[in-house]
Amino acid sequence: MKNRIKVECYPSIEKIPADFISMWRQLQPDFDSDIAWYSVFEKHYGSSYGKLHYVTVYIDQIATLVLPATISENLFFVFKSRKISLFNNFYFNRFSIISQLQDVDLLQQTLSAVFDHLIMDLKSDWIDLQPLLKGGDEFSVITKTLKEKRLPFIDYFRFANWIYSPVPIKSEEYFNTLNSRVKNTMQRKRKAIEKIDGFKISIIVTESEFKSYFKDYIAVYNSSWKQKEAGIGFIRDACCAMAEKGILRLGLVYLKDIPIAAQIWFVVGNKASIFKLAYDEEYKKLSAGTVLTAEMIKQAIDVDGVTVIDYLSGDDSYKAGWMNLRRQMIGVSAFNKRRIMGVIMWLRHKLIPQIYRYCCRKGI
Repeated sequence: MKNRIKVECYPSIEKIPADFISMWRQLQPDFDSDIAWYSVFEKHYGSSYGKLHYVTVYIDQIATLVLPATISENLFFVFKSRKISLFNNFYFNRFSIISQLQDVDLLQQTLSAVFDHLIMDLKSDWIDLQPLLKGGDEFSVITKTLKEKRLPFIDYFRFANWIYSPVPIKSEEYFNTLNSRVKNTMQRKRKAIEKIDGFKISIIVTESEFKSYFKDYIAVYNSSWKQKEAGIGFIRDACCAMAEKGILRLGLVYLKDIPIAAQIWFVVGNKASIFKLAYDEEYKKLSAGTVLTAEMIKQAIDVDGVTVIDYLSGDDSYKAGWMNLRRQMIGVSAFNKRRIMGVIMWLRHKLIPQIYRYCCRKGI
């Protein structure tokens, strides 16, 4: 018997039917797929990326899937293209399908109905889905669905992602796997900083503590090499929401009550994700960031019992010293060949780059 699939859209989380909200909360996904994360993100960025659409799917009257998306119109020369994007930005490391479906064939059937809705009902010219783990489950089921629907698509590199997996049971075993340069630096800098009067490391886990210590994170960040944090309000509110769920870990290094290094981690299930890190450049020679990373890893392994540590986005050279696996996060763009702008956007993203590379090789 064929499943009855019903697709509907809602402009905000508060408008989504209660059975979808219940399903979403029960899934307990990674931090950047959590309903609490999206609720804060919607509060701060709900009107920043186009018209908001939470696409929902009932299968036989059972709430099954939620896809947070946006619709925007973009100029290409004098023409307007209608684009569907996932509702996210640089604060998201990986798109995960928010669904309770375990059956791959049924999930593919459901995604097919979602793509029909995005293309035909919403009259989009193209769809952009990112970031996806190259070769991951979401990438595989999405591309397989697009192929069966004969929708032309491309994939493109977004960013590198360093992880350590599987993490040994004890932190001592993990540290023994590191190369001698990282291990020696970590041990030498820890011994040196411990001799300084007023040295202290604090790891904050509760919402009330976070509200008190967040000013110290800001002080470190503003004294670091990094550009000013554009979404400091989002960071504050998102961390409060994660602390309420018990998954926040805010690490701080102090010298005589002066914060000199800070890191924000999230621990969900068996995975620890390193979301933010910074140190005061005035104290760079102390390598307080290295000392704090080692302490946070020790806590994650020995206390939280994680089996995966994820550095999230970025190909910074220091990450290779702590992690053992480099992955690629990519995007997938699909094009509606039934609309003129869909064909034009496909030509722009697919054929023109190929022609350009050919001309470069031939010296034309």
